Amino acid sequence: MKGMKQRHCFFCQRELVEDIAFCEICGNFFCTACLAEISQREYDSAYPVGVCTGCRELQSKKSKTILCPRCGFSIKEYRSPLTTVDIIIECPTGREAEGLALIMRDREPRMWALPGGFCEYGESLEDAAVREAKEETGLDVELIKQLHTYSDPDRDPRHHSITTVFIAKGMGVPKAGDDAREVRVFSEADIPEMLAFDHKRILDDYFVSKKTGTKPGPRGIRPKRGPG
Repeated sequence: MKGMKQRHCFFCQRELVEDIAFCEICGNFFCTACLAEISQREYDSAYPVGVCTGCRELQSKKSKTILCPRCGFSIKEYRSPLTTVDIIIECPTGREAEGLALIMRDREPRMWALPGGFCEYGESLEDAAVREAKEETGLDVELIKQLHTYSDPDRDPRHHSITTVFIAKGMGVPKAGDDAREVRVFSEADIPEMLAFDHKRILDDYFVSKKTGTKPGPRGIRPKRGPG
């Protein structure tokens, strides 16, 4: 494909390290910031480019209307799922049993949720989990193991994100920070029935894993049809 060796934004000449848009006609790349500026009429939100506040059908239609400002032809977007981490933090509850640290989100959806967030460019999943746990709960954590990776495109209604869930031991006194309005340690019996995103399902898998010693298996695979 013409221009694929170029890795700098046509407008700002910044080296591109994130998802990009590429014009197949003139061979130019555009960073998300510049593309947002030139396509502000097509999108309700400047970042991330390609995600509007409307429905998915509207989003898909809008994605096809972005034109290269140089040659006027349609720009092809290169979009990948967002990489995130969530952390199940086991903490003392002041009673015999351990509890889990959950945060009350300070942004929509304002619900109880597992601590977590985006993995930054150049950062390992493990480092991201430790950082997000500290930023949102004030706890230092020791990662024990991975529970599972959840990739259902509908798990987060805002965008397609893939999360890897870690189980960790928490150390210190919980204190809400970053995007958390409140942090609290819940026993299994006290965990709210309604949690953000697919976190209820994640915790259900966690408790089953704790009791049976097994890990969650693959989900969402369509069975293959037999002959005929």
